[in-house]
Amino acid sequence: MPTLGNHVSHILLAEFDIDRGASLTHQYPLITGTDEHLLAELMLPDGAHLRPEDWTVFFLNQTIPNVDDISIDTTKRISNVYNEVGEEEGRTSLLYALNLVRTKHDKEARRGAVVKAMAICTKHQFLHIYKPILLLALENYFQNPSIECLESLYEAVNSMDVSFMPRFSPQEKAILRSSESKDLFEEKFNAVKAMVPSYTNSENTGIVEISEEERFVRMRRGTYIDLSSRELLPNLSNVHKDRHFYETKVYYNGINLPIRVPLTVNPEEVGDFSLIKLITTFSPPSPSPNTHPFHPHLDTSGNQTHPIILLLNALLTQKRIIFLGQGHPSGDVANYVLAACAMGSGSGGVLRGFSERAFPYTNLTQLDDLLKVPGFIAGVTNRIFEDHSSWWDVLCNIDTGKITVSKDIVTPSYGTKQDDRSDEGTKSPSSKNEPWGRDKWDTTDHEFMAEVTHAIQHHYGETAIRGKFQEYVQRFVRLTALYEMETFGSTKIGITPANTENNKVLGSGLAFPDENAKLREVAANMNRIEGWRKTISYKYYQQDFHNYLQTRSIKSFDVYFQIARLRTLKNMQMEEVEALYKAFVDNVHTDEQIIEFLSYLPQNQGGLFPVGLGLFYPLKSVRGYTVELFNRINEHVTGNKFIQSLNFFLKFAYERQLALQREQQEIANKIAAQQLDNNKSIFNSPDKHSALNCHSPLLLFSQSSNLATFSSPIVRPDTYPLRKKSLRNIPSSSQPQLTPTPSTNASNGKEKVATFSAEIQKLVEEGQLHKAYRAVLLDPKQVLSQEAWNMLITECVKEGKVSMGFLLFTEMKRRGFLPNEMQTYTILLNGIGEKCTFPHNIVFPSTVIDAMVRNANETTIHPSTAHGNLLLTACDRVQDFMSLREHYDRLFRSGVMTPNVDTYTILFYACSKHQSDGYKYAFPLWEELLEKLKKQKEAEERVCDLEEERLEMTDQLAAAMICCCRNAREITKGYEIVEKVYGIKLFETPEIVPSEYDVEMTAKSLNIILGLFHKDRANSKGL
Repeated sequence: MPTLGNHVSHILLAEFDIDRGASLTHQYPLITGTDEHLLAELMLPDGAHLRPEDWTVFFLNQTIPNVDDISIDTTKRISNVYNEVGEEEGRTSLLYALNLVRTKHDKEARRGAVVKAMAICTKHQFLHIYKPILLLALENYFQNPSIECLESLYEAVNSMDVSFMPRFSPQEKAILRSSESKDLFEEKFNAVKAMVPSYTNSENTGIVEISEEERFVRMRRGTYIDLSSRELLPNLSNVHKDRHFYETKVYYNGINLPIRVPLTVNPEEVGDFSLIKLITTFSPPSPSPNTHPFHPHLDTSGNQTHPIILLLNALLTQKRIIFLGQGHPSGDVANYVLAACAMGSGSGGVLRGFSERAFPYTNLTQLDDLLKVPGFIAGVTNRIFEDHSSWWDVLCNIDTGKITVSKDIVTPSYGTKQDDRSDEGTKSPSSKNEPWGRDKWDTTDHEFMAEVTHAIQHHYGETAIRGKFQEYVQRFVRLTALYEMETFGSTKIGITPANTENNKVLGSGLAFPDENAKLREVAANMNRIEGWRKTISYKYYQQDFHNYLQTRSIKSFDVYFQIARLRTLKNMQMEEVEALYKAFVDNVHTDEQIIEFLSYLPQNQGGLFPVGLGLFYPLKSVRGYTVELFNRINEHVTGNKFIQSLNFFLKFAYERQLALQREQQEIANKIAAQQLDNNKSIFNSPDKHSALNCHSPLLLFSQSSNLATFSSPIVRPDTYPLRKKSLRNIPSSSQPQLTPTPSTNASNGKEKVATFSAEIQKLVEEGQLHKAYRAVLLDPKQVLSQEAWNMLITECVKEGKVSMGFLLFTEMKRRGFLPNEMQTYTILLNGIGEKCTFPHNIVFPSTVIDAMVRNANETTIHPSTAHGNLLLTACDRVQDFMSLREHYDRLFRSGVMTPNVDTYTILFYACSKHQSDGYKYAFPLWEELLEKLKKQKEAEERVCDLEEERLEMTDQLAAAMICCCRNAREITKGYEIVEKVYGIKLFETPEIVPSEYDVEMTAKSLNIILGLFHKDRANSKGL
């Protein structure tokens, strides 16, 4: 037998005897301990003789614990090698039985037919994989009814080799379930098969001899590579295999039967049921109000509660549920029961305790035992159950698709009672005291069911629908934790400040758009929360959550909550976003942490998309954190597949950020290398002063990946470690100044400057920009001039290397040079305005303008309105509305610069991109402009000289303000501007009226005005 233990514990054989009725003929190899008559009745369901074949499922060793006896501290869970399902110590493991009953007509038999049933009892939930071999085995038994048939079946199924089947953690399962990629975690399969000696020695037997210690280590790691083998097995057989399954074989009766073992089964998922079938059966095409009396646990939306939500509420609050299918095969009702267990448990991945209360098929012979089970979920085919409403709380008729609530159901008092836990305080929230009316229903359930229905209608797969219910139940559990925190002051099922490090900063729980939405959802769920808190599954979840806190990889913050915030919230503060992404970078390092992080980002829900939006965030630090996190994920085998599945825009943004970093780092490395070479030869330099002056701020950049080092325009020499170290051995009198020492021979100096400028120009024309760049920074003769700097800055901007141009500008000032041409500033600002694509580049033009303002008294160059306009253009280009407003107020309102027509046009077009916020800022400026035009006209009539640049109303200026009105839906104000500027009255019937300004309308402005009509739904006016 395989060292991993028997896959199948028992083989059962039952027959129908006319004289004795249903009887159990064989139990192999040992008896189950269950009543034989009961087993026979389960294996030969009602009406089995009416159909040639029927499959059914039943469970053995079902032990229902008392809810008061379940404790977090005393209960331990153990795991088998296939899944995370465990049992309490001292309890017999639950067995899942797959049963096949067949009827063969035989004229020689009494009553003309023979009915036999065979069942396989296994501890694995994926019992449906045994269907092919069970078909063959029962057929063999019909031909040769002997115990040897059961023995051969038992040996065949237990010889199935699963030695190389990888074991996935719950997080890895979650990733695999949500992905359609067939080669995900391929490395785990290859790593196990890489153990060549063990594999090849066992090829003939199909069984691998592995020690207990070795198996434990392998299962703990998940992967293992035997480096001593020096070679790996050929991997050709792995091509096109779906790694959601483990492929093996069962050799039975001379036939090799291929078996595909599912690897993504959650603990409460049993068999191959269909959750979609359950939903479509009980979702009426035109829902009608429920007619049963209101029940606080079930009717979370009053009489408009969707039938599926009502069923889910019944499952969560542990109501007695019956699925009735009169005349249906027992396998049909069994599949509905199994689907319901999965739905209530959150697709088997959130809650547990449903399978042990499930009876996929039962009948009247098991009624007494059934009624002793709290909150049973049973499937029946006998209509008698429907007539006895005292036996059940909720009945689901699969023939009619109707869900009925029993008239005898116990109804708790409306509202909730004070919690009886002494260790959770006595805090009482307003939700306890406020008598919430039944008309205050939350719409979350309706939205959820609309989403599920839409997905089914558009042919989403079974896994996608299960994922939606898993997310729904997970949200309900977190809502319960929130309710407990606000009601009782503590919780044992949720992330709190007590079990995280950064909870106070980042928060935890659920993300709500506002406080009202939070209160509304808590109030709508309050009653079913109280109902769930008294159930077995609630106690089990306390255990599971306690174990989760001990085994989780990311312990500093609530990953689920932070991802939810990125998905749903729209108005997060910049400081919060920065702290959030910093937490990602600081806490996601190891393989386990990356896997856990990715498990909260299922690929069928967008994958890394919500995190990837950080690539576009205005803060440079957030973009840097996002790139760093993506780099780390990309280096991980599984994470790389997430990166590759990014949509085009995110992938392009990520690659663009990487390219920018590489370019900056490349430049920094070159300059830093040259810098080190010059420092080594400092005492051998013919001109120590010039050798020292060649130190560049790029050296500091090479020691830090943060480009923010250059946010300051002036970098002091004493901030450089290498420079300070070099100066220690040089007399203070010989220390260099920032300005170049003038040559004693003025004419000779001018010739050197001209020669050097010509050399720089030649290098630039030849396209050797980096050589020219290095020559300017490192020239030992100090023959630089403003002309050389200006030439190089101009060329950098033309080539689109704005960052390099700005760094040259910074170094130019540090060397003591000031631009002697307005053209230097203008070219640099214009280049930034045209090439600026990243929000952090706003720092560049702002720094240039500030330098012009500071140096205005030392040079003949003064900042002009044109330079301010270029800065505003750069802000508008990256849609940094806040910076645009700040710079306008600082430069224009303060009187440093005077706004002109271009200034107002840039402002109005920028404001039009920000709807109502933009309009609120633009309209006072429009009024200010009109007032200036009025005063200007009065001054011209008095023949007075104007102190400021003359303003005039232009078509482009008016169109910009009309566009702002259109986007903010200020239609009336837009009509007024059209009338004032163009002389066209639009309020009633369009007509020509006298205009205050002689402005000719262009096609562009006409299109914008037509947009006003469209917003006003007055297209006839436009025509």
